[in-house]
Amino acid sequence: MRLPPELVLHLLPEMCTRDIKNLSLTCKPWHELCLPFIFREITIREHRHLLEWEKLVSSDPPSRLCRFVRRMVLERNQLNNLTDVDDVHMLRTVTRGLTKLSELIAWNLTSAIFPSILAPPSAITNLHVVGLVGISLLFLQALHTCANTLRCLTLRGVSFFIVGWPSVHNSHPSQIRMNALEELAIIDSSTEFTSQHILFPSLKILFCDDSKFIGLRGCIPLELNTLVVTRSPYESMSATNPFSVDNVCFSCNELRDANLASVEQELNKYTTPSKIKHLEVLRRPPNYDNDVDVLRSFEDTILGLHQHGSLQRLTITSDYDNRSSGDSKMRAALSTRTSDKFPRLRDLGLLDVRVGQPSLLYPRCSEDDSEYRFDRSGFFSNPARAPRSSCRPNAAL
Repeated sequence: MRLPPELVLHLLPEMCTRDIKNLSLTCKPWHELCLPFIFREITIREHRHLLEWEKLVSSDPPSRLCRFVRRMVLERNQLNNLTDVDDVHMLRTVTRGLTKLSELIAWNLTSAIFPSILAPPSAITNLHVVGLVGISLLFLQALHTCANTLRCLTLRGVSFFIVGWPSVHNSHPSQIRMNALEELAIIDSSTEFTSQHILFPSLKILFCDDSKFIGLRGCIPLELNTLVVTRSPYESMSATNPFSVDNVCFSCNELRDANLASVEQELNKYTTPSKIKHLEVLRRPPNYDNDVDVLRSFEDTILGLHQHGSLQRLTITSDYDNRSSGDSKMRAALSTRTSDKFPRLRDLGLLDVRVGQPSLLYPRCSEDDSEYRFDRSGFFSNPARAPRSSCRPNAAL
C-alpha cells in the first residue's frame, strides 16, 4: 500500500532520527522525503565535521543538504582550537551557508566565536549557551550584533560579570536593547545583568533560578506571559514592583506540605496573584506529610484566587519516573493520591495532576542538571545518551 506524501510528511516529524534513517534506505522516493528530516539538525563535535560542511556550503552550487539544516549543535570535544582565526572564519562560512539555520546550541565553547557567527546577516533566532568559556565582553558584543534578530536566549552554567563594557567597546552603546528577544532562561549561572548594560523590552517568557534575579528585574518589563522560578533568590529581595503575569510555574525541592506554604509566599513576592490565570507547581516525587492545616490553607488560597482573581487552573506536575518505562498503575495511583489532597479544587475542575510528565508551562524546566540537554522536544538531555543527528553528510549524498 502506498501512503500519500502528505501523510508521510505528517508522520516523519514524530519519528526519531534513527528510524527516519532506516526508512530512507527503503527506496529512492522515501529517501527524498526523509532527507529534510535527517539533516534538520547537525552536530559538529570534531574538526573534520566542520571541514566537511565548509566544503558543502562553499561548493558551486551549494549542496542541497544545506537548505535542510534548522539546528546546529557545537560541542567542545575536539573543537578546542576554534579560537584560531581560520577556524572562526570557517564556522562563520558554515553558518552563513546554512540559510535556514535558526537555532544554535553551543557547549563549553569560547566566547570568541559568537560575535562572528551572530553578526548580520545571520539567520539564527534561538541561541542556547551551556558553560560559556572566555571573555564576557566578546559575548556582550555578540548580543549587540543580534539585538534585533535574536528571539530566544538560554544561558546555562554561564558565569561572568559585566565590567568595562562602555569603556572597552566605545563603538557600542553603553546599553544594549534586545528588542526582538521574547524568551530568556538563566539557569545555574551567576551572570550579572543590570539595566545599565542591557534591556529586554519585548520579553514574554522568563525562566530564572539565579540569585541575580534582583538586578535582572530592572532589565525586563513588569508584564510577562510566563514566569518560571526554580530557586528562591536572596532574602534581601523586596516584594516591590511585582510582575503582572498570566502563567506562573514554581519548582519546589520536594512537593511537601511545607513547600506548598512557601508557594503562597513566593506568589506575593514575585507576582500580583490576582492576575495569574494558570499556576503550576513542579517537582518530583509528589510526597505529602498530611499536614491538614497547610493543605487546607493552600487550597483556600487557590480558591480565593479563582473566586476573586483570574486563576482558572492549578497544575501539579511530577516528572517522577519520566526516564524509565515506568508503571502506569503507579502513576495513576500517585495522581489520585494528589487529587484527593485537594477535594474542593478537584470537584470544581480547577486541578490538573500530571505524573511522569515534564512541565506543562515550560517543558525545558528540569531538576536534574546532569541528565538533560536540549533535544527535539526542548528538554535538556545527556549528550552521551541522546541519539545523534547526522554530522557526516556524505552518506546521504
